[in-house]
Amino acid sequence: MKRTILLTLLLFFTSWSIFAQPLVCPPNIDFEDGNLSNWEFYVGGCCPISTPVKTAPVPGRHDLTSGTMVDPYGGFPIVSPGGGMYSLKIGNDTAGAQAERARYYVHVPATFNSAYILVYRYAVVFEDPGHLPPDQPRFEVNAIDSATGISIPCTKYTYVASQSLPGFKVSTYAKQPVYKEWTTASIDLSKAKGKTVAVDFASGDCALGAHFGYGYVDVSCALFQTHIDACKPGDSVVMYGPPGFMSYDWYDSLFTINYGSGITKTILAAPVKRTYAVVITPYPGFGCPDTLYTQVSAEFYKAIASPDTNLCVPKGQSISTQLNAEVISYRAPFQYQWTPSTGLSCTTCTNPVATVKASTTYTLTVTDSTGCIRKDSARLNVYEIVNADIIKPSDSVCQFTPITFRNSYPHQPNFYYFWGLDGGKVKAVDTTGGITVAWNTPGMKSVTIVADNSLICNEYDTTNIFVKETAVAAFDLPQSGCIDREQILAPKPTLPGSYRWNITEQTIGDTVYKPEYKLTWHTSGQKFVILTIRSDNGCSPPPDTQIIYINDVPPAHISLSDPSKRICFGDEVVLNTTEGRDYIYGWSPPEYFLNNNYYEVKMKAEKDTTVHVEVTNRWGCSTSDSLHVTAGLCCKIFMPSAFSPNKDGVNDLYHPVAIDNHRIHTFIITNRYGQIVYSTTGNDDGWDGKYKHTPQPPDTYFYYIKYICDDGDTYEMKGDFVLLR
Repeated sequence: MKRTILLTLLLFFTSWSIFAQPLVCPPNIDFEDGNLSNWEFYVGGCCPISTPVKTAPVPGRHDLTSGTMVDPYGGFPIVSPGGGMYSLKIGNDTAGAQAERARYYVHVPATFNSAYILVYRYAVVFEDPGHLPPDQPRFEVNAIDSATGISIPCTKYTYVASQSLPGFKVSTYAKQPVYKEWTTASIDLSKAKGKTVAVDFASGDCALGAHFGYGYVDVSCALFQTHIDACKPGDSVVMYGPPGFMSYDWYDSLFTINYGSGITKTILAAPVKRTYAVVITPYPGFGCPDTLYTQVSAEFYKAIASPDTNLCVPKGQSISTQLNAEVISYRAPFQYQWTPSTGLSCTTCTNPVATVKASTTYTLTVTDSTGCIRKDSARLNVYEIVNADIIKPSDSVCQFTPITFRNSYPHQPNFYYFWGLDGGKVKAVDTTGGITVAWNTPGMKSVTIVADNSLICNEYDTTNIFVKETAVAAFDLPQSGCIDREQILAPKPTLPGSYRWNITEQTIGDTVYKPEYKLTWHTSGQKFVILTIRSDNGCSPPPDTQIIYINDVPPAHISLSDPSKRICFGDEVVLNTTEGRDYIYGWSPPEYFLNNNYYEVKMKAEKDTTVHVEVTNRWGCSTSDSLHVTAGLCCKIFMPSAFSPNKDGVNDLYHPVAIDNHRIHTFIITNRYGQIVYSTTGNDDGWDGKYKHTPQPPDTYFYYIKYICDDGDTYEMKGDFVLLR
């Protein structure tokens, strides 16, 4: 015998001290998606019930039902009243020792600190052949840890066909099976925290194969009222327990006050939210006692009309749309009133159809069974439809060449036209409906227009255009140069085409590509270089125009600060050149100068030499000059700073250098102790580094020399030098 199961599931969080709202209804647990998604189905045999074969819903054994029909044996609706628009029928009235199972997975939060209760309603239809209980048709409820396959403690119930069980009735129809109308029971999943539980509902025919059973599953997330609202504080509120239990006992949330028993309890709504508990006790053998909570307040009742809707309508025409009413309250039935009545298919139904030409606001007024009234409104905003149709001048265009696209429909006030290129984001917003664009890359391109009316109604059109590749007019040229200095003009290679150059003060007659040209300008100022190309396919890119600024070279003339003065060996000579803003100076040889990067410098005249200067301006233009400096002995002699008497033929004697026509009067050398180690009065002598034929050690020695210049004047010099070995 297969079973009739009318099942309603709801998950509650319950606690002896804390009230919590129920979870959001698990996906499609109530079949209100209009399908059987998120459920699993199995088939097998009985008894005992064994359904090892997982399958898709089997027609005739797992069927989604809807409508107002009633069960042919039990006379109850095939869709649970108040539970939604759909139910699941499991099995049929054909015998054969078959069994079916429906499964839904529920995840119990690991961090939940209250009881976790699953409340369900079921109705079963069994033939009662009077077999021994193990062979009778049956209905089983079981909650299994999906990870281990082990049943959750105290969650497995088996209901066997029997006329003696509470709540079963004998059918007045053919075959006279027994049936049980909608009945409520519960499963406590509190011991499965952190686990995913497979909740199974299964039924089986009798073991001998001659008696049938079938049933219905209907899931509702509103089986038990977890929140009741009153119109105002002090109003009477009726709390309803879930039907089908043997007894009901009502308490406050702390279980300090007992309000009595019964499936309903009437209280006065308080100004603040209060929580009440009902302890529900099932009939013997049909589950365990549980505690459910409900919250009563005086402000929760809501009426919700359709959200405001934007409608796009051709000019002068009307459009129809459905309005919807939703009520968050548990005091049905409700009366509905829509105003104004203009354009409505009805004014007192839940979901009227509104036909409008202009924007209209409809007000919904809902009155519940206690006379409480709530209102909401829905605005239908009507906008005129816009049109989009691109006009393109041609099917192709040259690379870099501008082309204009327009909308074929005339522009209207407050309409906007958004243009997109090559599938990208909007490139331009143009209320006149046109856009001009040039592509820098060849290939097939797309242009899209979105016509929009206040960003509500829109229409789009897309067209394609082929962009022909063209040569690129481009070249490299320095930004600045110098008069009479060579500049390199380097065209960049591109597609074949005809070249034409237009250059200030220069002429290039070539019309084909060449990798390099050398240009020299003899005047300063801005010089324009323009390249125009025409590709072999007839396309001409924009010309490339560049400017080079030709700068003057700076002057570089070396002069002596006192040209008339005789230069003697050892003199400091002041040289200068032209001073200029941002000039850079370089004097050489650098060893002659104390500072060789200024326009005026000092040099020590130690011998005849040629000095040079290079002057560079801020544009890199430079010029140079040189000067030969002639120095004489004058009345000065030169004393070396060191000598090395090692008989190598170089610096073996210490004596005055460039004595020329001067005559030595006295020449004395002493050591650091003042001892005279050498003296002479002749020009041709010099110290060989010995004293009394003994070589003197390396050290610093001191000289004194008195000499008569060729002009007859007498001079004296003294200083020190180093003996090296």
